[in-house]
Amino acid sequence: MISDFIKFKPANLVFVSTYKCTAACKNCCFTCSQDATLPSLPINRILHYLEEGTTGFPSIKLAVFTGGECFLLGKDLVKAIAAAKTHGLQTRCVTNGYWATSKETAVKTLSKLRSAGLDELNFSTGDEHQRYVPFNRIISGVTTACEIGIRTVLVIEGGADSGFTVQTFISTPEIAELLKSPFSKNLIIMTNVWIDFSNKSINGEQQNVALNLSEDTGCSNILESVIISPDERLLSCCGLTLKDIPEMDMGKIQGKGLKKLYEEQANDFLKLWLRVEGPQGIIDNISDDPLNHKFKHPCEACLALFSSDKIREKLIENYTSRVPDIMFKYKFKGLLQKAHDPAFLCNTNGGSHICYGI
Repeated sequence: MISDFIKFKPANLVFVSTYKCTAACKNCCFTCSQDATLPSLPINRILHYLEEGTTGFPSIKLAVFTGGECFLLGKDLVKAIAAAKTHGLQTRCVTNGYWATSKETAVKTLSKLRSAGLDELNFSTGDEHQRYVPFNRIISGVTTACEIGIRTVLVIEGGADSGFTVQTFISTPEIAELLKSPFSKNLIIMTNVWIDFSNKSINGEQQNVALNLSEDTGCSNILESVIISPDERLLSCCGLTLKDIPEMDMGKIQGKGLKKLYEEQANDFLKLWLRVEGPQGIIDNISDDPLNHKFKHPCEACLALFSSDKIREKLIENYTSRVPDIMFKYKFKGLLQKAHDPAFLCNTNGGSHICYGI
């Protein structure tokens, strides 16, 4: 059994705390919306999974609270951050910044979270987000977070024709001033591709503008995290195409428990293969014409890997011959793996940041 050979050491405990959001972006990867009936994890369940997760996986170093919009948890978010710190974890929140209606409000909100132990705050913005969250709130949130000592990551999502860019952001007087100050050390600016999810079955031939990912060294998202959904299901990754890949949903946690359900993935060879070579790497290895299968983002490649009939046929033809090689590489990669850095859940390619999800 593969499971006898594989020993997982996930680094992150991720709470997709709610599918509710103050925005309703057209191509939200988790299909979040302003619907008040969407599920959220109650604080008692968050506290339970913090205990269960850290007990079952001593390798976990980081707790992430995302959504939807995790700031909708209100006081419970402060309690969750404080509880994560009692377990010795680094902490991160992912937000659209809707709550930073003014500098004063941002200071009040973030001071509570900082006192509770928040280490990092990730903001998502771009053309689509700004339909719902005005840019001045991002400015208030980012500058405040940096000034009170929270590591701050701004992810600007879009494409070649986007109106809002990195240059737009850094040209803003408040940000230009921040970048000249000592607080600039707390700010990291990243870009990410905004994927059109209206096409649920993506074929590589349709992607004319692509990242060159042929040197892909593996997906750093898959199996890296123990991910809990608002309806208490275990997810395999936080990738942008997660909800369109049924195989990434491991099912209800209650009844089996986090550790058992997570470790069942050891018998899913494709996930181990993804960890070693990444979706683009796998497609390049099995395709008759790899140049016809180039994607703008690794998560698009992953969706094609699971949804394209042609690629699936090639997988079935080729995977058995790759099992010994991939298993060796997976094991060897684990032996060489550096200590997990809780600062990021992102990868780099050619000097540019590629954000896979949270």
